[in-house]
Amino acid sequence: MTGWRWPLALLGLIAVGHLLYQPLGEWLAPSSAPDAVASTQRKLFYVLRGVEGMGLCIGLMPLKYAQKRFPGLLWASACWWGFAEEGQTAICRIATWSEPVKNLPNYMLCSDVLGNQAYLFLFAALLAALSTWGLTWTKPK
Repeated sequence: MTGWRWPLALLGLIAVGHLLYQPLGEWLAPSSAPDAVASTQRKLFYVLRGVEGMGLCIGLMPLKYAQKRFPGLLWASACWWGFAEEGQTAICRIATWSEPVKNLPNYMLCSDVLGNQAYLFLFAALLAALSTWGLTWTKPK
């Protein structure tokens, strides 16, 4: 996207993530009990913020200014790492939808679901693959 379309799309993602999670949570909650509604709203907030972050990271990748100032691999790695982390937030929250949202210190949603070794291996493999692909995608033409 070029010109005004990308900022408008990002503004839409941010608005959806910050304004619609409450009404959507009320609509999607399994019951009208306040605890069920609040829990559904918190879960939607995780998912929508993950999608918002993915959009931001993928949208930053083709910026010509940044590509000229930073080495290609560094820029691609930063963008893809952000994309992968935000995607994990959304995907792991969806995968653990039936579990309550935990607000504990040092609680890691995805590693608690997958286990630390599987989480680290999958993340490292994803980051390496995406950075390599991102190098060709972000190369100035």
